[in-house]
Amino acid sequence: MPDDLTVRTRDALVLSLDETLIRVRFGHLLLRTVGEWDELSVALTRAYAYEDDHLIERLSGPLLQSWRGVATEVLANTFNRARITVTRATHPWGIAVFSVPGLKCEPLLCCVEDSEAGSEARVADGPRLLDFDSVMASYAQCLERLLSPTREGSGVLVPYSSVSTTNPGEAQAS
Repeated sequence: MPDDLTVRTRDALVLSLDETLIRVRFGHLLLRTVGEWDELSVALTRAYAYEDDHLIERLSGPLLQSWRGVATEVLANTFNRARITVTRATHPWGIAVFSVPGLKCEPLLCCVEDSEAGSEARVADGPRLLDFDSVMASYAQCLERLLSPTREGSGVLVPYSSVSTTNPGEAQAS
């Protein structure tokens, strides 16, 4: 049986929601500034508007790889310390699937309505990509739900966006 010192040390290693969110923001800012993230999203949105397939291909890969790489590689220790499991994104514009026992969520780089409209159809029209602060709000909604001591675990994968706070029942009914 561990002594009190061991238990206190282990508890001190677990990150709070605020600490986790600070590290998530900082992790992404290590790669690009807010302005650079926003410029990349705007350029990709324009490429979709002009139906420039070459530019879409050239920009979408780096945008997705950057967001996903920070979540799965740069922030791996942060999520481990917060006791959050990180797996590959399931949505074409998802960052990663974050989970705790009984609950999962996936922050998106596009508006949640785009996700509910059918990912293949909406991606063909061009997603409405979020700016950096909106993606961070999406992360915050997701992580708050996972780390909240009073969370309600439905076990449903819910895409999150700062635009909408769709609950799992509504997301399935759409």
